[in-house]
This record gives sequence, structure tokens and C-alpha cells, in this order.
Amino acid sequence: MKRYLVLVPRVGDASLFDQLGRLASREPSEFHVVVPRWPQVNVGAGPAAERHLQTVVEALVSRGLAADGEVGEVSVVGTVARAAERSHYDALVVPLPDTGGLDATNLSVACRLHQIDIPELVMLPGCHGLDSAP
Repeated sequence: MKRYLVLVPRVGDASLFDQLGRLASREPSEFHVVVPRWPQVNVGAGPAAERHLQTVVEALVSRGLAADGEVGEVSVVGTVARAAERSHYDALVVPLPDTGGLDATNLSVACRLHQIDIPELVMLPGCHGLDSAP
């Protein structure tokens, strides 16, 4: 069973779900979605990220994919690091271009610097807009 850690900062669209479905069609797979917690004015951090996470996980499950998830840290790298500390993942999936201000090269370097042990980085180009999610 291949375990994917899927970073979904602020968007998750049909393209993302289709591409994850293609990954799962290669071999049995599980997806753990992490959504960084982003601060909101006058509300504190969290509620929008929780709703976003729920929407993404439900969309994956509705497509027959094994998926769960969590809301992470405010930092994209911190979110990935926290998840990787608690469980082993075979690959980190990063939808592009939305990596919360980090490009995939910087994220890869940050993972090495912070000794985040995820052997493979899978970049998924062309993932935009939550409005098209099922």
C-alpha cells in the first residue's frame, strides 16, 4: 500500500482529484491530506481550513479513494513536518502552483533541511480553484 501525504494549501479542484485517482490506479494507495492553518481576521485560525479539509477529503472519498486528513500548522513546511513526524509516507504530493507561497523546489529543499523523511516528491501541475470540486 503506497501512502501519500497530500499538501492542499488553499485550493483543490477536479484536476487534483483526477490526478490523485491516476496515482491510486497504479497501485493500492492511501491519501492523507494536510491543509495548513491560515489565520483569519477577527475569527482566529482554523474554521475555514477545517471546512476546506472536509471538502477535499469528501471529494476524494466520493471518488472511491482511501483518504483522511488534518489541519496543520500555519507554515506549509511545519504542516508537512508535523504529519511526517507522526507517520511514514512514501511520497509528498504538491499541487502546483498553489503551495502557499513556496515553490516546489523550495519545499523540497526545506524538507531536506528540516530532515523530513519522505522519499519522493510528486508535483501535480495545473491544480486550481475549489469551485470546481464535486
